[in-house]
Amino acid sequence: MEARAPIAGQSGRIFIFGLLSAIAPLSIDIYLPALPMLRQALGANEAQTLFTLSAFFVGFGTGQLFLGPLSDRFGRKRPLLAGLIVYVIASVACARASSMQDLVLWRFVQAFGGSVVPTVVQAMVRGGVELILTVHDAGDLGVFGTVGVGGAAVEVQRDVEHVPLPCDAATLHRALCRLRLAELIFGFRGSAPLDEVWIRNTLNRMAVLLVEQNLAEIEVNPAIVDENGGVVVDALCVRRGDGML
Repeated sequence: MEARAPIAGQSGRIFIFGLLSAIAPLSIDIYLPALPMLRQALGANEAQTLFTLSAFFVGFGTGQLFLGPLSDRFGRKRPLLAGLIVYVIASVACARASSMQDLVLWRFVQAFGGSVVPTVVQAMVRGGVELILTVHDAGDLGVFGTVGVGGAAVEVQRDVEHVPLPCDAATLHRALCRLRLAELIFGFRGSAPLDEVWIRNTLNRMAVLLVEQNLAEIEVNPAIVDENGGVVVDALCVRRGDGML
């Protein structure tokens, strides 16, 4: 009951995220051994040279305060691309700086643009919505499924909808639209809608498993679902006669 993106796509995504996450460490660690030569080249003292590091840290922290809310408002891709463009331009300007004052300014701008990486990448890696999916035997009525936002939300909101199984795409979509927290499923703050095909296929497969194993109920809570599929984190199977697996 797990749908995944193609291996090549996942590997490429991991590689890109890893490469992006290395921007901040590389901008500091590669830079440190060059500080003595930088001091000589620009005719600065040690305190002025170290101030370029302070400017970087200030810019990196300040950028996250602004770029984090922007990524929530406009999505992840556009702020990420804009921040990387600023980072590249500022990096070139740092290499061409002719004075310590210019270098301090461009190091701040460089860090400001680069700060989008931890803000956005962490949000992209952490992406997904917790759902609760259950199937149970309703006797002569057949097998029914339940879907809703999982985790603590289902305990507080009791926001679930029921569908007969097996269900088609239109039936599931109508059920999802009736949820009070439907906005989490259909996209919010620039996020992509969840993969309804994965949700439907998982419910239908759970129904098949219920019948084949002669179970009374199967509960998945949570399943972490995003636009590319989902993964079952925890599941409970109930035998007929209230015995649990």
